[in-house]
Amino acid sequence: MNQRNELQRIEAFSDAVFAIACTLLVIEIAVPHVEDVLRPGALWPALKSVLPSFVAYLISFTTLLIAWANHHRALKLLVRSSGALLYANGFLLLTVTFMPYPTAVLAEYINTPQANIAAVFYSAACLAMNLGFNVCWLCIRRPARLLAPSVSKAAERKVTIQTLSGFTFYLCTTALSYWLPVTALIIISGVQVLWIVMSVEEGDIAVESTHSEQVEPLTPVKAHGSWPRQPYMDLQFTELEPDTHREVERPRRLIVGSPRRFPKGLGLDVIDTLDRLRREGIERQQAHGSSR
Repeated sequence: MNQRNELQRIEAFSDAVFAIACTLLVIEIAVPHVEDVLRPGALWPALKSVLPSFVAYLISFTTLLIAWANHHRALKLLVRSSGALLYANGFLLLTVTFMPYPTAVLAEYINTPQANIAAVFYSAACLAMNLGFNVCWLCIRRPARLLAPSVSKAAERKVTIQTLSGFTFYLCTTALSYWLPVTALIIISGVQVLWIVMSVEEGDIAVESTHSEQVEPLTPVKAHGSWPRQPYMDLQFTELEPDTHREVERPRRLIVGSPRRFPKGLGLDVIDTLDRLRREGIERQQAHGSSR
């Protein structure tokens, strides 16, 4: 299984977990019993009594929505996965599936003298989920860098600052919830709306895909004619493993620059060698397909 399919499996499984967690949120909202609202107009006060459940549901759904969007954007930056990322992603999903429980506790106790403890418990759950994101991002960067080569160091640093600032924010709201529970929840909601607006305006980090169905031949005219602005070219070769005869996609990076940097004829030899390797890979693939 190539790395692209591995990332697709991680994303599909994670999307299913997020969807289930969002569904469980609304299940916690109790429907007023018919025998309690027999007199005319009694349904309005009954619905008003479950208003805290609606508010808690809205806050938690927004939290999971932002978490899912960030998870989706993070996976788009990757070119491969690792064992550490699999378990880190599992820890993140553990915190996601736990969110319906603190949401129900918050809705039940927000209008009671125990509101501060319920708010602290809820904020701590959000803090744990943000911790899961920080662990995932750490596993993406170390011990092996799983990011696409086109993701710049500046973009990587920006995401690191965002994840760490989110952890600091929820750490502060957890402490604030003990003294000002309602204020802490309002701050969390306001920052969530601000985050959504900023994410829409900012857009995704541009990643140039290294996967292609067809590899365009590299001719000396193209190589020595219009050189790309970036100092390298990412190529993707499909090779056959000699033992298992499986098709494996292997990335190759060609360091390029101005033709003046190469001694005369050296750049031409590099391009010709890469083109020959590409054609040999295609011939081996065709020969393997015809032998089946």
